[in-house]
Parts: sequence; structure tokens; C-alpha cells
Amino acid sequence: MASFQNQNDFYGWDIPFTEKKFIISYEGSIKLGTDLNQASINIKDKDITINIKPAKIISHEIDEDSVKVFDEKTSIFNPIKVEDYSSFSSEQKKKIENSALKKGILEESNKKSIQSIKELFLIDDNLKDYNVKIKIKK
Repeated sequence: MASFQNQNDFYGWDIPFTEKKFIISYEGSIKLGTDLNQASINIKDKDITINIKPAKIISHEIDEDSVKVFDEKTSIFNPIKVEDYSSFSSEQKKKIENSALKKGILEESNKKSIQSIKELFLIDDNLKDYNVKIKIKK
């Protein structure tokens, strides 16, 4: 949930009857991943070392069907415009991304990338005698 509020002002003084606001609830998803095209592989004897780049945000999408608007208030002197919604959406995405980053979502994605790559090596019986090391390189 998030809220938007705006009012015209004149040199720091709010102009009456120009307030516009809305409250929105929505669902969305943030997708993270590692670009394996940039990975490097070194094989020495029975040791395989794979260097991958750190995880990054690949996409961040809001499910448009989940958007619900509550308490919408507009003014004829300051109407709500499509630009208000689109700029608000962009600001919310940045806010949510920063919140997710602070909670360690990239570190969790790095761990899952390493785990997934190791599992790929476990599938092949020809590689079971190899020691696989996966490192995150910036």
C-alpha cells in the first residue's frame, strides 16, 4: 500500500482547494538473477572453479490487475493526471527495491545462484569426482 498527496503552493503556502491524493494497494514481483554469459570457468586437475557476477535486479513489475485505488480526492484546480500515477509508480518501485536490498535480497539470490549451479554439476555422473567451487566476483 502506498499513498500520494500533492497540493499547489505559492512560495511555500498551500493554495486552498488544490489538494489531490490517492491511496493504492498493489502486488508485484522483483526478479533477480546472475548473468551466466559473464561467468568464467577454470579447470585444473579435478578442481572446477566458476566465477560469476553478483546477482542484480533483472525486472520489477506491478501486477496491473491487482491495483486498487482507495480514497481518491481531486480538485478542479489540480486534477489527478496519468503522469501522477506513472511517476508515483516509478517512485514506489525504487522505494520497494531499496527496501528489498536493505533486507538482503541480493545476498539471498547469490546463495540460490550458487546452489543452482552446484546442483547442475551433481546431475552429471561424469563430474561426481570433481571438486566444484563457485565464487562471486565483482
